[in-house]
Amino acid sequence: MNNIDCIEKALEHFPQQRIISAWIEGDYAHGLAAKDNKPSLCVITMPQPWEILLGEARTTQNMRDLDIRILTPLSYIDGLLDGHRSLLESLTLPTECFLLDAGFIRAIEPFAHRLTTSNVVKTALDDARGNLSVLRHWPGMKSAKRNKSMAETARLLNGVRHIQSGTEAWPCLLDADEITLLRRIRLHGMNLADLERDYGLLADTRKTPPLPPLEPYVRRQVEDVVLGLNRRIVNREAESFSVKNLIHALHGFGDGIAADA
Repeated sequence: MNNIDCIEKALEHFPQQRIISAWIEGDYAHGLAAKDNKPSLCVITMPQPWEILLGEARTTQNMRDLDIRILTPLSYIDGLLDGHRSLLESLTLPTECFLLDAGFIRAIEPFAHRLTTSNVVKTALDDARGNLSVLRHWPGMKSAKRNKSMAETARLLNGVRHIQSGTEAWPCLLDADEITLLRRIRLHGMNLADLERDYGLLADTRKTPPLPPLEPYVRRQVEDVVLGLNRRIVNREAESFSVKNLIHALHGFGDGIAADA
């Protein structure tokens, strides 16, 4: 049974659940998936009206064995406003990775560049620094794991470089030449000193002043999107998809993978 079949089996336990948005994230969204990679799925589910009215509509569920992340709209918005890169990437996804959307993500996409704040760059550099520390102090790490960590660090640094050079939003998919280089690093690794030098240049705030923090009016506009959605849910006017719709879209994505293999 492949990963998509396993995801389908897991989703069948929630036949009445309604879906607001769903997409493929991780390696496939980054253009770095190998043939044996399993898709990672993120789903925004519709809370019940009573959950919204009682203030209980903020939940997150991780099914790590299947790489499924399930959030309610409020949890998704919380992550965006906190600058979580994996959620910001849903605003710049490759088209083929977008499975379903009832207009929720599309309504937030215009704010993608405003949500790419100083905190997003800071956490990317912090994660890169953490990876470099592990690479430096764990010389016995298996080569495949070491190479993958180097490639992920290079991807983070390339993302920061794009932002510092004027790209409006945190990029989900890098340029074709950058993806080719990252694939090469995953296979063969790279010189750690070069990676550390790149980090040092990008982290030097004397050369690259930090971005501004999240502006209050942007926060209000994004929050208004989810408040409007919650109002429609309570009034039973919100558009949504069934679990069967999601399973169908997943299999369509899987067929696309098979055709490209």
